[in-house]
Amino acid sequence: LHPPRGSAGVQVQSSAPVAVSARIRPGNLPHKTRVPDDYEIHTSPRERTPFYFGLGPLDATELRRKPKRYLFVNSYPEPPEETDRLAVGTPYLWEDFAPTYQGIFGYPVLVERDVDGPSRDEALSAIFVELLEGEPAEIALVSPEGIETPNRKLIFSREKAEPAVLNVRVGGISILRKKLLTRQGEFNVPGLPPGPVELELKLEKTSPDEGSGHACRFFVNYVDPRKAPILRTFLYRFEGPLEFLVEKKLPEEMLNVRILAPLNQVEPYTIRAHLEPANPRDRTPIIEKDSSTFLSREFVIQPSGGKAVLLGDESLEYDAGRKFFVPLDPNLPAGIYRLKLVPGEGFRGLVSVNRINPGEYSDIRFHREPQ
Repeated sequence: LHPPRGSAGVQVQSSAPVAVSARIRPGNLPHKTRVPDDYEIHTSPRERTPFYFGLGPLDATELRRKPKRYLFVNSYPEPPEETDRLAVGTPYLWEDFAPTYQGIFGYPVLVERDVDGPSRDEALSAIFVELLEGEPAEIALVSPEGIETPNRKLIFSREKAEPAVLNVRVGGISILRKKLLTRQGEFNVPGLPPGPVELELKLEKTSPDEGSGHACRFFVNYVDPRKAPILRTFLYRFEGPLEFLVEKKLPEEMLNVRILAPLNQVEPYTIRAHLEPANPRDRTPIIEKDSSTFLSREFVIQPSGGKAVLLGDESLEYDAGRKFFVPLDPNLPAGIYRLKLVPGEGFRGLVSVNRINPGEYSDIRFHREPQ
């Protein structure tokens, strides 16, 4: 119901005995979500931030005293059906969105990923596993369908830029020696076909007078995604309002927003999200009836701790990041929408926006096999 302005109440009548409840929400009130608390499965409905606020009848106190006149009912939301389909291997399309302003800088970042989530061949180049220096590790190398030997990348990130030589061994046999001069970098590791291998990465001094260079992290891609908890992705600097254009195609869609906070951020921070049609002529009122698509949302985010590996700028440090979600439910007609993200005052982080839509989609891929 959308009562006219100035309404003082609503009267409900029924020709048969029924149970009745009423809830209200001011139209200009953003829906608040605590991240990650409100996404936790074990969080009971009473502990979650409510979508609506309960209204009691005028004689609520008297009704509570009468038997069989007051009934508590708790409803537990079911998990999204599309999420279950993706988990069992349904084909899907992954899309990443860039800010509308072209002057926004960004960085490739290594972040945590859900090893139980969906994966696809196109993403294998961005899925990594971390290896410890000097310790042989049994890993399962994989290749996309139709590609025998992909261009496997080895990323290194060190605390100091001391000269050192990296010795790459497979099954105890050295297959590559590479001199490292910078704090971070990456290079190809050729000649590694798919299958289980014992891979060892050993740092060696270039001379007795130089440092050990042992404080180093290594990451290799094209590995079994079920055992690879690291994702290489791209995030944009988020120090002021950013806008993203999103075309809604399916009846129900979900936008995934990843936020990385500065490593020294210890207090919860706030991000506001607002949806509106991109074309001003389409900005007619959207009735949010029976839907969780709130056009204005507020996310109160607890810093995650941990530390992401930022590639390309060694002076910046961010935490492992959090994710929150902006649903596009059936009450929103198909079309192009503008998602506006606004950080809290003084916040200087990183952000990315993407979407996963299940279904069959065509694509074209090119690959050159190494000679």
